[in-house]
Amino acid sequence: MPESRYRVLAIATHPAQYQAPLFRRMAARADLDLHVAYCTLRGAEAAHDPEFGATVKWDIPLLDGYPWTLVPNSGSGADSFFGLRNSGLWKMIREGHFDAVLCYVGYVRASFWIGCFAAKFSHTAFLFGTDANTLTPRDGRMWKRRVKRIFWPFLFRIADQVIVPDVLVQAHSATLNLCFYTGDQFPAEYKGDIFAAFHGSWNRKKRTGYKIGCIEEVAYQEGFINATELRTLAAPLQKSGYGSYLLSMSGL
Repeated sequence: MPESRYRVLAIATHPAQYQAPLFRRMAARADLDLHVAYCTLRGAEAAHDPEFGATVKWDIPLLDGYPWTLVPNSGSGADSFFGLRNSGLWKMIREGHFDAVLCYVGYVRASFWIGCFAAKFSHTAFLFGTDANTLTPRDGRMWKRRVKRIFWPFLFRIADQVIVPDVLVQAHSATLNLCFYTGDQFPAEYKGDIFAAFHGSWNRKKRTGYKIGCIEEVAYQEGFINATELRTLAAPLQKSGYGSYLLSMSGL
């Protein structure tokens, strides 16, 4: 057992089927003392989910394997800034003697700022995660793009660390599974490729559905990276069929 363990508070809007395994892995580490603060229990309990537009309760355990607390929400519960206003986060962080606060609540919610300012006043490291990789808003309102250009540099500077995606794929299309292709149904250049399955997103001006793709190929075709960046990613893979395939796609 390490002489000291890092005390980490993770703040999440609600239990999520793709996030609970991460919390379990973190809680199992000998060098971490993890506690999760939930703003709601939507998903673990039957409740209206604005992202699905329906009442949702997942049929898998979401609260097992790690310590957690439900922080009462005095907000409206709506999909708005004051929809999540978990004032109890302030006392929890100020009195918790945490080494770091890891926030998975979006900055467009009041609870994000409660957690942020509580961490700053407590001289506690503040980290937040985002899956955004473009300034383009999901609802197509381009004035938001101009606001983001001004606001995001400030937002990123107030954090001690911003956790960003390792791979550029379409924002808000979480990866459900990864696998190496070993079959013979597809052309030979796909042999050994990593295939990613993504869920869709209903709350876009142009809706997207469930899809499967090769990560670098998807990023290039969606315009997230250019030909030069694609060649850089392909260089370490050039001895494989997949690397050659990416290089040919980039124009080489």
